[in-house]
Amino acid sequence: MITSKVLGCRIKYFRKRSKMSQFDLENEIGASAGVISRIESGKVNPTKETIREIAKTLKLNNRELDYLIGVTALPPSEEEIRLAIEQVKPYFQKASTFAYLIDERWRLLAYSKGIERLLSGLKDSPEVLERSIGKSMVEVIFGKKNKLKGRFFSSNYYNNPFQKYQLSRYKQEVAFMVDDESFLSTLETINNDTNLSKTWRQLEKELINTNSVEGKTTFIKILGIEVKLIYSREPLPSMPRFETIEIFPTNKLLKLLKRLV
Repeated sequence: MITSKVLGCRIKYFRKRSKMSQFDLENEIGASAGVISRIESGKVNPTKETIREIAKTLKLNNRELDYLIGVTALPPSEEEIRLAIEQVKPYFQKASTFAYLIDERWRLLAYSKGIERLLSGLKDSPEVLERSIGKSMVEVIFGKKNKLKGRFFSSNYYNNPFQKYQLSRYKQEVAFMVDDESFLSTLETINNDTNLSKTWRQLEKELINTNSVEGKTTFIKILGIEVKLIYSREPLPSMPRFETIEIFPTNKLLKLLKRLV
């Protein structure tokens, strides 16, 4: 359980995002004067019914409500992560599997043998991959100091629509977690990159359909050759706060990988 102070800060963030005053919110949910102030300062621990009324008034989606009173209010425990990794382990051990595991905060938790093959030509790739564990995929793919960026993108990196689609999806799914350690680290990565921060700001005014084919397409470089990739996202059936991101290899990619072995 999160503390009443943390819960209050999160409610305050959502209220301000909705440009609603404490007084107006109290009127909308039928609360007495001063209640929202006491909730936001952590002096009062609201009931779940009150929180749901607040969420309805502020038009929070299910992910955002879950961050207040659901399982995602706290990051997955080490035991939950272990169980999720165990679930995908048999499939991830196949060399023909190109996939990785993330949680709802987009943190990289595990990767398959196929991903190791994709990055086999990268200097120090085992160490680079291990250092990426626990970081958000935005940091892993776009971080300036991360050697993986050179593998995922060609020279036209800053014009690659994949960047905009990934940042847009991350913004929709994680950016409301304003007190989360992983998000704060990712936000620092974005702010330290002029192009990323520019795209991030543009997304404040632009609605993007992240489920489009274009949004699930990128290019990687193998042996100096660009290869188009399509990927899909699937939650673990029994642990939906975890997802596998799977890349579908083309014949061209498989031929290039054989040359790397």
